[in-house]
Amino acid sequence: MNIYAIWPYFGVVAAVLVLFSLPLWSFVDEKEKPDAPHRVASIGGLRGILTLSVAVHHVVTSYKYHLDGVWGWLPSGFYNQLGEASVSLFFMVTGYLFWHRLVTEDGRTDFVRLYIGRLFRIAPMYIVVVCLMFAVVAHRTHWELRVPFGQLVRNVAQWLSLGIAGSRIPLNGDEHATLVLAGVTWTIGYEWAFYAALPMLFVVARRSIHLPFALLSFYAMLCISRPGLGIPGFAALFCGGMLSASLVIRGLRATSRTASLIAIAALTLSIASSPSTYGHSFQIFGLAVFFAIVSSGNTLFGLLSSRPAERLGNISYSVYLLQGLAITAMYGLPIVRGWAFMSPAVYWVSAALCCALLTIGSTFTYVIIERPFMSFGKRLAKGAPSFLVRRRRSEELRRKPAAASRR
Repeated sequence: MNIYAIWPYFGVVAAVLVLFSLPLWSFVDEKEKPDAPHRVASIGGLRGILTLSVAVHHVVTSYKYHLDGVWGWLPSGFYNQLGEASVSLFFMVTGYLFWHRLVTEDGRTDFVRLYIGRLFRIAPMYIVVVCLMFAVVAHRTHWELRVPFGQLVRNVAQWLSLGIAGSRIPLNGDEHATLVLAGVTWTIGYEWAFYAALPMLFVVARRSIHLPFALLSFYAMLCISRPGLGIPGFAALFCGGMLSASLVIRGLRATSRTASLIAIAALTLSIASSPSTYGHSFQIFGLAVFFAIVSSGNTLFGLLSSRPAERLGNISYSVYLLQGLAITAMYGLPIVRGWAFMSPAVYWVSAALCCALLTIGSTFTYVIIERPFMSFGKRLAKGAPSFLVRRRRSEELRRKPAAASRR
């Protein structure tokens, strides 16, 4: 059996979905369905499948890393794309959600409250995971100070910057500290960059021009994107999500079985035509077609709206951040590593076990850390001074003298 055989991936995903179909995990279900217009059930399920796909990608990457000491590119286009295409679709999800919000609120978005909500959504779990990484690195360096103290403090501060300072940051002389987390935190920096651009996008998020703007932006970024990790390529991904949101607002509803087949075909062609997505226009376009159909409410024959997919979607942030720690903990044990590397078939059994333990652990971090801080962030945002309220009051004060003069 080849470690890069495709069918074991589907076996792992099916096993985890079956596991999360059990009533045992009902405590991660949302008690109340979100009523925000930009929330689509199929996107939540998609996010759960994507996060699990990234985890499988990194488990396979870990296999190669333990053999040749090189973390990164795999000799399998499919398993490369499990990581790249999944992350690309994550960026489209972000573009969709926030562009949809800006457009539907039509100039009434309160950015103070939006950023408070984002901070309490991202920061708590991120800080917990990074602190656990600190402990792992400290253990690996035998709790000895191996760099000047000032440098250690700077590196710790960079790691605690919520991804803004990057992710390839050494720690106490360990140049591969980021691999403890499977290097996943790099995407959070791009998320913050998009959030920072929202006030500028706010200016053009008007119902009369939002679709032409999103379409032109997506086309322009596709034209200037180049293979590799270039900024235009990532911008094209966010713009693809924005375009999907504009199409949905304008009435796109592709929920038929035919649309499901088209979405699957677009995804398959995008993945199969190249071993990489980043900066490749055809792959980004194919993913955009797939995402536009899903974001319009298509559940891919019910998969994305199923209870297990929905539950995985709820815990997806924890799964994403914890996957490196789960891989490090499991394959860092000599007894497990010796067993898992007996053969590719045995390794895939260990991969299924690793993903099961990862998702189970993530249910508890979601309930204990993510959910309480999200609720607290919402309460804090409601009580925060609102720029929107101040602006409305100033407008009312300007109207009063005008009304008095007319009388």
